Parts: sequence; structure tokens; C-alpha cells
Amino acid sequence: MNELSKVVNAQLQQAAENLVRNRLMSDEFLDFVQENTKPLDTLMAYYKCAIMEVETKFKVLNEQFSLEYDRNPIESIKTRVKSLDGIVPEKYSVDAFGD
Repeated sequence: MNELSKVVNAQLQQAAENLVRNRLMSDEFLDFVQENTKPLDTLMAYYKCAIMEVETKFKVLNEQFSLEYDRNPIESIKTRVKSLDGIVPEKYSVDAFGD
């Protein structure tokens, strides 16, 4: 029985590798993925630019206050860009569809 299990597992693994090689790595599939991720990439680029713009505005305000009033009301400026996993609610994530 153990030998049969090994043979079946080997065949399943071979079938999975063939599926990945023949279907998921095809030019057609890769073109599909690239075409459908472009809007998301564009959205993330706008998001990053918006974060940079807000950071720049705060830096300018801080500099103006330090020149005009001789004080800096903004102690420090730190920005971060959230990952897509942090933006998309869990109920819409890819992992949620696997359950």
C-alpha cells in the first residue's frame, strides 16, 4: 500500500508540474496576467505619488513655519506606502477564495 501511495503521489506531482509548465507559463496566460494587472499597477503608482505629494507639502509647511515663526510645529515626517495586502480588505483577498 505504501508503494502505491508513492506512485500515485509521483504521478500527481508530475501532472501538477505539467499543468504549470503547459498552462500557467504559456505566453497567452502571461499576456492575460500582464493585461489585467496593469490597472492595479497604475493605481498603486498614483497612490505612491499622492503619498509623496503629501510628504512634500508637510515639509514645505514645516520649513515655512521655521522661517516665519522660528519654530517647527512638525517634529518629524515619516511616510510609508502600504502593501496591496494592507489595502485590500481580507474578504477580497486571494487567500479568502481558497477556503
